[in-house]
Amino acid sequence: MFVLQILHDLQIRLDLDSHLTLPLEYVNFEYGFNTNYLKKVVEFWKTKYNWREREIFLNSFPHFKTYVDGLDLHFIHVKPQNVDKNTDVLPLLLLHGWPGSVREFYDIIPLLTTPRKGVNFVFEVIAPSLPGYGFSEGASKPGLGAAQIAVVMKNLMEKIGFKKFYIQGGDWGALIASHMGTLFPKRYVNQ
Repeated sequence: MFVLQILHDLQIRLDLDSHLTLPLEYVNFEYGFNTNYLKKVVEFWKTKYNWREREIFLNSFPHFKTYVDGLDLHFIHVKPQNVDKNTDVLPLLLLHGWPGSVREFYDIIPLLTTPRKGVNFVFEVIAPSLPGYGFSEGASKPGLGAAQIAVVMKNLMEKIGFKKFYIQGGDWGALIASHMGTLFPKRYVNQ
């Protein structure tokens, strides 16, 4: 997903920091992000941050993009490996919150997708970047609220091949999950 060209483009954009607004005197973050602090962040990204290391880390899971309901959506899709015939593989949709991203799932994905002794199920994880977050396209017109995103997420899961699945969401993702349960109650596994 992350390639050298993207990092090169980022470096060019970071070098063009003349577009930053002038700082307001005696103002921290009351009117948005503080310009002086942002300059320090940009300088850190330009000179100290190890982008190649981060690229390797972010690519430790398979990333995909697809087109659903007029939006380019990014998602991580991790299938369990070495699953024996007595272990059920259960699809699990993970939804992040605000101001989060799929990055918040990196520690839990291996725990969910690795078969364990004495446990007769394991999860197949689908973790999309919500529209407007991370690597997913944002709305181009008003009206894409939690209920509408619930429809998009249901359609994403169907496109991947799942009619029934488990769902977990935190913060904004929890609201979307709640709408999914209300709008499509027969889509979820009841156990």
